[in-house]
Amino acid sequence: MAPAKKNPKKKRPRSTNGCLIISLLLAILVLLSLGATFYFLFLRPGPVSPPPPAVRPAPVRPPSAPAPPPPATLPPQAATPAPAAPETPPTPPPEAERPPVVGQPPRLAIIIDDIGNNRPVAEQLIALDLPLSFSVLPFTVNADHLASLAAARGRDVMLHLPMEAIDSRLSPGPGALMLSMSKETMLATLNRDLGTPYRPIGVNNHMGSRFTENQADMRVVLEALKERGLFFVDSETSAKSVAYRTAKELGVKTARRDIFLDNTPQATAILAQIGKAIIFAKRHGQAIAIGHPRPTTLEALRSALPRLKTEVRMVPVHELVE
Repeated sequence: MAPAKKNPKKKRPRSTNGCLIISLLLAILVLLSLGATFYFLFLRPGPVSPPPPAVRPAPVRPPSAPAPPPPATLPPQAATPAPAAPETPPTPPPEAERPPVVGQPPRLAIIIDDIGNNRPVAEQLIALDLPLSFSVLPFTVNADHLASLAAARGRDVMLHLPMEAIDSRLSPGPGALMLSMSKETMLATLNRDLGTPYRPIGVNNHMGSRFTENQADMRVVLEALKERGLFFVDSETSAKSVAYRTAKELGVKTARRDIFLDNTPQATAILAQIGKAIIFAKRHGQAIAIGHPRPTTLEALRSALPRLKTEVRMVPVHELVE
């Protein structure tokens, strides 16, 4: 008997689910690639450039005063002893208080104080080809001679009126006005100081840091000067001085010192101060400087003659009081 044939196993059909999933994933990837390509080619915006920075206009700066040329070189010299300034002057008032004057060349007046003792130097200062002004200490040994010499040269001659200082150890000298005086004594002293052969045309204070701070007593002095037709220049030996303001209130012709030249007595330092006075005059239209009859002051003024004759107009001090 023949063996029975085994029925062959039927092959199961392959499942198509896996192929469909793979096909779908590939189709999605193709679509995504096409979409990305289309976006980057046609839809993506270009790079945004940052806005250009705003250009600010450069600030306009006021023209500054031209720097002064370097001071003239002075030859070496032997040290000359000179008395120190009797009082330390205060810083000049802020420049904002002194508006510039336009329409005229800058004017500079230089007052030489303490005339009456150092005769040789004072005579040489009077002989300089500059319209310096000279303030004479009363009752000094050479006062009349030097005042007369200055007047003969056409220079302004003033009274260097001694007044009480804050430091009680400092003596202003003969003819000084003191706050302890009565009004009558004060006026009598002032009349003696002014009763000179050379007839000063104006007054400025010698020392006086305490006296010029007292308005009541300054009024007494300034009213007497007004009656005589004299002007008053405030040397400003005190930052609290009321002399200039009080003179303005009373209608007395007045001015105030801007620069001290020779508190430091070396000639090079005095030259630098002369340069400051020139700059101040250029900036404000005018300036008043004060010096003393020292050999180094004389030397510095001689060295500065070219600048003083070309950069400013030197004038006697009476032209700057108002």
